Order: sequence, then structure tokens, then C-alpha cells
Amino acid sequence: MSLNTLDYLFGPSGWLYWPGVVAAMAVALTAGLLSPLVVHRKLSFVGQGVSHAGFAGLGLVLLVTWLSGGAMHGPGLTAVVLLVTSLAAGALMARLSQHTTRGSRQAGGGDTAIGVVMVAGMAIGFVLTRLAAEPVTRLTGQRPPDLESVLFGSVVAVSWLDAWVTVVVCTLVATVTWWYRRRIVLWAVDEEGARALGVRTSHVQLLVMLLLSVVVVLAVRVAGVVLAAAVLVLPGAAAVRLSHRYAAVVITSVALSAIAVIVGGVSAFELDLPPGPMIVLAGVLVWMLACIQPRLVKQQVAS
Repeated sequence: MSLNTLDYLFGPSGWLYWPGVVAAMAVALTAGLLSPLVVHRKLSFVGQGVSHAGFAGLGLVLLVTWLSGGAMHGPGLTAVVLLVTSLAAGALMARLSQHTTRGSRQAGGGDTAIGVVMVAGMAIGFVLTRLAAEPVTRLTGQRPPDLESVLFGSVVAVSWLDAWVTVVVCTLVATVTWWYRRRIVLWAVDEEGARALGVRTSHVQLLVMLLLSVVVVLAVRVAGVVLAAAVLVLPGAAAVRLSHRYAAVVITSVALSAIAVIVGGVSAFELDLPPGPMIVLAGVLVWMLACIQPRLVKQQVAS
């Protein structure tokens, strides 16, 4: 670790960055746990929909603050509204995905409807932010988060309260995932077989979507609305290139996700760039290396 990174983390202003580092690592480990499910079940598009719905939630926070005359505002309101809107979007995505799985191709169903929800969430968020930003600033004396931090995240904006809430919620998500791991794996690997064994696959899919929605909500603070879904895709996409056993894929995904946070975070500190995009770019690099590695092994065997 070079001098710039040490100065950022252990210098006089280190207290600004450590909460973001802790939150980013907690999100990375949890996202790495769920990422193989996202890749195997092709849920990356759903993750985009949930993250963009979260942007609509941020717009709703400003609207509520405006309509309440400034009486209702603060991080607590933001967390509740963002969580509710993202969970609602996740439940809706699960319902639409079930229609797609059953072969529904009617207009407005499946991926088309998911796309509509995604762009609608983004558009609603932009419109509400534009309408309510100035009135909220006059009422509360505080400017809303700038657009760049919303879209791409801000480590400095993460407080210690945010960090510890993130750690606790990520621990709960990991615990629920572990508790229902057999049913989740059966659903992910062979949905028809799981249904024949008595697993209520529609409930399992809803549970997975809600867990993914919670992780996306937490990732938005670090990586932003645009890049939040990437942390759920890249580790699993790289891990499936390196192993075919599901347990090994999950362990590899968690490890690669943690590596992406470390490499991306250090790169951001060294180059003085936003950590969210750099963490995602590090994840892309890890995926590219994972794609190359099997080819190199095959060439060595052939030679």
C-alpha cells in the first residue's frame, strides 16, 4: 500500500474514509455470496431495475420533505423510503420474472415490463429531484446530495452509523441466505426438480429478490445508482469461469469481490478518483483475468 493510501486512511482525515471502507467491504462480501445466483439465474437486469427504482426512492424522500414543510427529513427517512421502494421493485421484478419463466410472452410481460419499471424509476427520480430540490433546500437549509454522488456513490458521505447499519444488515442477509441455502440452491440449479421435491419455488424466488434488493440498497451508498447492480454481477461472473462446483464458485466469488474492493479502493485513493467506479472497474478487470486464465491453462496443457 503506497504513501497516498496510508495518508488517506491513517492521516488526520482518516475518520472520513474508514466508515466507507467498512461499508464497502461488508457490501462486497454479501454481494459476492449472492452473485453466483444472479449470474446463474440471469438476474443482472433485475438488479439494474432495483437500483434505478432506488433513485425514484431518493426523489420521493425530497417530495415528502417538501410536502411536510421540512418537518420530515434526515437520513432515517431516506433509509426507510429507499428500502421500501427497492423492496417493492424487487417483489415486482420477481413476479414479472415468474411470468417469463412460465413462458409468458404477452406485451408488457417479462423483460419488457422489467425494462419499463427500470426506466420509469430513473425518470421519476430525476423529475422529483428537479422539482423538490430547491424547495427542500429553502426549508431545511441543507442541499440534497449532488447528482454525481447519487449516480456513482460517495465514500465520504458514509457515516459510522451508516457503516454499522450496513454491517448488521449484511450479516442478516448472509444469515438468511445460509439458513435457506438448500432451497435456494435447488431453485437456482433445477427449478422444476425443486418444485417436484416440494419446494415452493415462487416463495424462494421472492426471498432471493428481496435479499438482492436489500444488497442493492446498501450498494447504492458506496457505488451509486448506476453501478450498484455491477457488484452483484461481476464476482459471480468471474467465479463461474474458474470453477464448476457451486460451493467453490460461492467461495471464489466472495474472495474476488473483496479483492475488487481492495484494488479499486487503493486505486481510487492513489489516483484521486471516485471509489465507486474504481471498485467496479477493478471487478471488470478481475472478470477479464478470469476469462483469460482458463485459456492459458488449456494452452499450457496442449503444449
